[in-house]
Amino acid sequence: MNSKPSIDSVFIQIPISQVTLQDTLLGQRIAEVSLTSGQIADGERFKTQHYHKENGINTEFSIGTLYRGFKSGDNSEQVLQIKMTSKQLKERYFEGITSDNISEIHTYLTGLGVVDFSLHSLLSSRWVDFDVKVDFQEQGKGVDYVRDTISKLLKYVNPKYRSNSATYREGYSHFNKPNNCGLQFLDRKKAIGRSQKPYQNQFCKFYHKSLMLSSDKESHKFAETYLKGQNLDNILRYESAVKGNALREYYKLPSSLGKLLKVDESTLHQILRKPLETHFDFDKVEKVKTDGKKTGKNFLWEKLVSDHLNELMKPANGQNGINFDDAVASLVNEAFPIEGDTPFTQLERNQRYTLKTQIVNAWQTHQPNKKVAIKNAQLIAFPELNKRLNLRLSYK
Repeated sequence: MNSKPSIDSVFIQIPISQVTLQDTLLGQRIAEVSLTSGQIADGERFKTQHYHKENGINTEFSIGTLYRGFKSGDNSEQVLQIKMTSKQLKERYFEGITSDNISEIHTYLTGLGVVDFSLHSLLSSRWVDFDVKVDFQEQGKGVDYVRDTISKLLKYVNPKYRSNSATYREGYSHFNKPNNCGLQFLDRKKAIGRSQKPYQNQFCKFYHKSLMLSSDKESHKFAETYLKGQNLDNILRYESAVKGNALREYYKLPSSLGKLLKVDESTLHQILRKPLETHFDFDKVEKVKTDGKKTGKNFLWEKLVSDHLNELMKPANGQNGINFDDAVASLVNEAFPIEGDTPFTQLERNQRYTLKTQIVNAWQTHQPNKKVAIKNAQLIAFPELNKRLNLRLSYK
């Protein structure tokens, strides 16, 4: 997959004068009526929100007020606010929101029967905040590359951050559960770029997209409805949010949605990459620890595994040996053979993952001088992650 960076979601505002409200009571004054007596309750309220849900796609419409300068009637304008997401693209979900498919989202939104507005009004709308995403996928069966990669990224988190303490200003949270795996910096709802270096307060997150599509109820419903036949294994997603005028100005972003969708790829990469300069310690080098005093059965097992890997990678009969990744996978498959199209159970997947980790650790213990072979897992599984985001993460 290894997709290009694109917008995953964006919150926009369209002047209400450019919108036709349909028969959903949105924008109308309503009163509560007793279904028993038919009596109308005292008072009324202005309906400002409408939610539409179908097959895991959640669309939010609301009416708000845009103030220019001081909050007063002369400087205000009523606007329609819409939370747009790439799920509204259905089968084209992984493309993200782009200038090539924005017309499809326009068709989807106006087809819900809530509001009507032109494509021109949508493109000229003002964006309030948005998320940029990029996906990476590794081919392979039985090994959870994403979980392994996130655990390695955890080693490079800014040492000043306290674990599981994500706030609007600093901190991170690590999720490593059977149905949720990710590494999050700051709090999405509260994090807004401030000061001369607003990227230091910029939310971003690495997470297991494959796991979310299979475990989260709404996401699973979406995947079952629209992503049938697509390869959803081992997908690592990284996304970062842009909120507040400070980040808008720092990245020199246009204010309209149409122009935002045309910013060059290098700008989107900068939005993804820049906050990691604060959240990660790029100068850290993770050292591989060895225990020279280890003896007994564990020592013998690790030595045999290491020697076996050596044999698999050695050239023989005029042919090159297999690479390190394939050698490890070969040993895992010897212990847990792949039988036809029968999928592994969750227990087997966990056992394969544990064995893979033990094999790599055995190799690191008994081959301390072979730096090329002792690779960081994210470099093995997701080379594009390191390359595109220029993470400069390594072991020695």
